[in-house]
Amino acid sequence: MSQIAIIGDKETIFPFQAIGFETLIADAENVKEIFKKAVSQKKLIIFITEELVLFIEKEVNDTMKNPYPIVTLIPSVLDSEESSREDIVKLIEKVVGPNLMKEE
Repeated sequence: MSQIAIIGDKETIFPFQAIGFETLIADAENVKEIFKKAVSQKKLIIFITEELVLFIEKEVNDTMKNPYPIVTLIPSVLDSEESSREDIVKLIEKVVGPNLMKEE
């Protein structure tokens, strides 16, 4: 059993399945349940697509207070817009603190 879980839409996570990672197909309605499942399975690393993490911000924040699992964001292949970089930066700043090196 893999210690790494990939959570996201089918098109994005399919290639990860081919190399042996556990893949969990999720959408806005079930991402919270899927994420909790991956955490309860004691995964060491959880990759989740950028657009889905916005639906479970609180759960990700709570999880990131612990050393494991490490939660990492990945872009979705279905994302037709420019990456929601600002949303991701805000989430990271909530967890880690403000970026003191940021250029204004």
